Amino acid sequence: MTGQAGGRPRGALIAAALGSAVALAVTAVGAGPAVGAQARELAYTCAFPAGAWPVGVRVAATVPDTAAVGEPIQPTDVTATVTAPNAALADFAALHAATVAGTAELTTEVSQGADAATVAWSGLDVLAAPVPDTDDLVLAASGAVAPVTVSAPGDVTLTAGALVLDLSMYQADGSATDPAGLSVACRLDPGQDGRLATIAVPDADLPSTSGPPTSTPDGGIEVGPPPDGSSPPGASRPRAGGEPPPGCFDFKNSPTAAPNCAYMAGYSNVAKLHGSVLLGVGPDEPNLHISLGDRLVVYPAGSPECPDTDEAFCRFAIDTISSATLDIPAARATFLAFGFMPVTATMKLTETAYAHVVSRSFRYQDRQDPTKNAFPLVVTSLGTMSARIYDVAINGISFDVGPACRPEDDLAVELHGHSATQSTRDPDEYTVPDGGPQDGMSTIPPFSGCRGVTGENLDLLFTGMVSGPGNYVKMTQGAPCPQIGGQPTDCPPVKVLEPQR
Repeated sequence: MTGQAGGRPRGALIAAALGSAVALAVTAVGAGPAVGAQARELAYTCAFPAGAWPVGVRVAATVPDTAAVGEPIQPTDVTATVTAPNAALADFAALHAATVAGTAELTTEVSQGADAATVAWSGLDVLAAPVPDTDDLVLAASGAVAPVTVSAPGDVTLTAGALVLDLSMYQADGSATDPAGLSVACRLDPGQDGRLATIAVPDADLPSTSGPPTSTPDGGIEVGPPPDGSSPPGASRPRAGGEPPPGCFDFKNSPTAAPNCAYMAGYSNVAKLHGSVLLGVGPDEPNLHISLGDRLVVYPAGSPECPDTDEAFCRFAIDTISSATLDIPAARATFLAFGFMPVTATMKLTETAYAHVVSRSFRYQDRQDPTKNAFPLVVTSLGTMSARIYDVAINGISFDVGPACRPEDDLAVELHGHSATQSTRDPDEYTVPDGGPQDGMSTIPPFSGCRGVTGENLDLLFTGMVSGPGNYVKMTQGAPCPQIGGQPTDCPPVKVLEPQR
């Protein structure tokens, strides 16, 4: 089982495993009530091993129409769609590459009057995409970028510059090619207007209107996180840069080089008792271990796994299949049995097998406007757990139930999460690298092994009080600490102190 606490930029292997996006659509959204949308189609030349080839790049971001001096200007919804001609893919075919993923970095210039700064929009996750036999290769990258702050009034302009793609390639069986990586440097063709957006920064004493750029002796452009150190809405968590906790990457028999550790907590309802049990809050060490991207499965257009909608065509879908283990500390809870009798008990859940986490990403192309692409993601986590009930008190009086009071069968748990894009932008969205909530329903089987102090059979009592369908489960995963290329990244993982209900 897996499910919040903000994500952050990740490396090529995580991008491949989770299938993130290369579609930089530029949308300018006002910080005030006015909102405007923009998108730039730009021509680049990229240096592939097979030679230099022309590439189309659609760049986009959501930015405020206006900003204030000293306040961060935070681009969000940063995406870029890269379309490479099939003729540039000769080396991909020679390596038998069936799927490509990775990260992208777009260099942007932020200018205001005589002041300018170069900002690297790095760590943009490239959605895993199949390598076509004859068609052009379409990659999509998205992610969180650093804000900028100016210290003087005047229009601020964002302009696109060089683009670098760091790609990972996978064969049809999901294994890496040899070599496994490829770096592609792209330059903006000359003679183009690469401006992505212009943000008006008025004088504090003047109305908010766009005017000629100005500069002041104390002017300047600062690149970095918001002054309070927090992440803006819809942006990934800033890179932590700390150390992984002990045992973070101790995933037994991990089939990949991408182990992750995270914290997970949540609530499990007991429908018959009209209450819930708080699970997973309190451990000092991460209780969720994930082997990310054990296997990739590609589904072409027209397959049942890649359905068209009324608004868009499904061009492909990709399953990223990961394994996970979850250690939930024993939890104690009190319920009113049969509506009037207080019953307190301790429950210990134990996984009986690895959980399977399937992240299915899609590429949808708008029926009316083929330049519009969407990259939604759905996640399904499947696991089985045994449960034991002990240390029971009824109406405050200790009640012995024996050492083996448990449901007669394992609990099958199926949780679901989703994200409108490949990186979460909303507290209710979920991806494995970002964290977030997952929910689902479970059925509690009949009990067995429950014995009183004199040996009386208590199975029917617990079955009547607890067992049955319709038990809602909601688990929240914090942003994980991944290991990429043998090195810990974005550590420590984020603790879940208040899981969603």
